Amino acid sequence: MTDELYYRLALLLHPKITNFNAKRLVRLFGSATLVFDSEKKKEFRKELIKWNLNAISIDKELDYQIQTERDLMDKEQIQALFFDQSDYPTRLLTSANYPAIFFYKGENIFNKPHILSIIGTRNITNYGIDVVKKMISEMAHEGLVIVSGLASGVDTLAHEEAIRNGVKTVAVMGHGFSLIYPSQNYKLAKNMIDSGGAIATEYAYHTTPIPQNFPTRNRIIAGLSDASLVIESKIKGGSMITASMVLNIKRDLFTVPGSIYSPNHEGCNNLIVEGLAQGVTSGGELLAKMGWTDQPLKEVQTKLFLELSEEEEEVYQLLLEVDQMGIDEINSKLTQFTPSRLASILLHMEFDGIVECKPGKIYRLIRR
Repeated sequence: MTDELYYRLALLLHPKITNFNAKRLVRLFGSATLVFDSEKKKEFRKELIKWNLNAISIDKELDYQIQTERDLMDKEQIQALFFDQSDYPTRLLTSANYPAIFFYKGENIFNKPHILSIIGTRNITNYGIDVVKKMISEMAHEGLVIVSGLASGVDTLAHEEAIRNGVKTVAVMGHGFSLIYPSQNYKLAKNMIDSGGAIATEYAYHTTPIPQNFPTRNRIIAGLSDASLVIESKIKGGSMITASMVLNIKRDLFTVPGSIYSPNHEGCNNLIVEGLAQGVTSGGELLAKMGWTDQPLKEVQTKLFLELSEEEEEVYQLLLEVDQMGIDEINSKLTQFTPSRLASILLHMEFDGIVECKPGKIYRLIRR
């Protein structure tokens, strides 16, 4: 095997060559193949000594690893994109320490005209579920691609809703293709590929999902996208790290505001307060701000305050502090109401679209 991919994999798998050095070696030599050419090495001997790379070579063990990697790529139809070639994701080239080699399964949709990443908490609330569904359904159009990280919570739902709404979606993983993490998303990953999307990674096939890989992976999620949308995030965590990466590469950052009483919304609200992100409350609003729609943004008079009776206000404030609550627990906390009166209040609030009644008489707010 003497093709360019073989030597690109050699750069990736060589224990002494970092991602940064792999790129500058290719730039210096003109190709990965020439990096390992003995005559060409003499020409650039000074640079190789300076970079402490003058002794790099391919031994039997490395050759075995390369051959194994290539065989697995062929078997599982894994494609590779090189940073210096035209089919590489162009947006990614402006991100910090972009990958020298980028693997994917599915379709190469990384240079589509409108790409949005959706990021957020793994511990998604019912409010977050409603927001993801609303935003994606309102943004769904043929040219949009949604990028996320395949994690539990917001990521998973964003991928699922994209597929449901006919939007192509990409998952960027923090590990190799030997597994899907979390494992329950195996079917989802397959559905993404089958629906014209992709799953992607910068890591070799057998790389395991160790914790430090995921913050590093987030730079790719940010870098692939024209803009990013944060849905539910605490003041610290992976979503805020990704948000800072988005700002560092001067991409548009959006977020959906949430309850001032919920830690799950503290990060999003703070991004708006600090002027770091634009607050949006609909998919159409985001599309219009990005210039991704020919339809003008409708001027809608937003009702800023709910019109509640004193009794409804007491119920509202109680439910505002939790994700959801059963009617018996509500009654135990609001003892001033008889069970029949409380049922009447909740029914009225349900008719007004303020609460939702789930099976088992479980109530949650759907307007905040």
